[in-house]
Amino acid sequence: MNLAAWGLPVAALAIGALAAGMTLGREAAVGLVHQGREACASARPLETIEAVRALPVRHN
Repeated sequence: MNLAAWGLPVAALAIGALAAGMTLGREAAVGLVHQGREACASARPLETIEAVRALPVRHN
């Protein structure tokens, strides 16, 4: 399952699922961890409001 295709941040999905008492199977949990690691690896610091405003915005 590609969580990014839903357009939702992985962390938000994980927190929402845990808060709702949802459990994941092994394969889904491994995929969630993998996508979280990819997101962290590609993250970059945003130190100014101008940097935030310069980010691309997706409208689905």
